[in-house]
Amino acid sequence: MPSLHSTSAGKVNLERLLEGSTDGFVLDIGGEGRHRGAWNLNPRTRRTLGPLRGQRIPRLIQGRGEHIPLPADSVDLVIVERTPLRLRALDEIRRVTKSGGWVVLRHAPAPVAHPHLPARRLLSGTFYASAARIGRQSVTQTIFRIADA
Repeated sequence: MPSLHSTSAGKVNLERLLEGSTDGFVLDIGGEGRHRGAWNLNPRTRRTLGPLRGQRIPRLIQGRGEHIPLPADSVDLVIVERTPLRLRALDEIRRVTKSGGWVVLRHAPAPVAHPHLPARRLLSGTFYASAARIGRQSVTQTIFRIADA
């Protein structure tokens, strides 16, 4: 993985997290190839969005977040963007993420409760929440550093 660090304000440098590296295993749950170097966990084999719609999803692991077909403690960075975040998926994310690994959640802001509140309760470690953008869409972002076991 790249050298992951916080800025002087204590904020995680997201660009460093998402740049993808051959040194670590990056899993994009629901991904269609947006993050170069990430493996994409998706039940579909073809892209559903953007100008590449209909093309095969690169680096595909066919499956869903509720049943990640990977061994425990095998992933350095998990990305979940705009994909439904179910409790079973959070349990699986915790199972496959290495101690000291990272989890990045990015979802549309919820009108009542923070969309990542269940994750804050289930994922051990520290987190940083902020606003972010995916293209032109505003999202709520929470980045977790998973606690050592």
